[in-house]
Amino acid sequence: MDCYGLVGMASRKQLKDGIAELLGRENMSKGVEVRRENDELHIELHIIVSYGTKISEVAHNIQNKVKYVLNDVIGLQVDQVHIFVQDVRVST
Repeated sequence: MDCYGLVGMASRKQLKDGIAELLGRENMSKGVEVRRENDELHIELHIIVSYGTKISEVAHNIQNKVKYVLNDVIGLQVDQVHIFVQDVRVST
């Protein structure tokens, strides 16, 4: 949530009425999927970005931040971080 342009996490469920569900702090884990395959960690993040930001830059910054925190701070080796942009919103 510290990355510029990130509004919040989105539910991995289907869109409801064409709008992604913005998850509250207590439910953010519903926007994250972690899989382990052959000693490799695969992470999928479903996010909502702020209108007017460059989506590719926001996604790239989130990938780098997640890899840095998990690899260097915690010591888990992350192979892939996939970002799924579910929605674009005007931040308030």
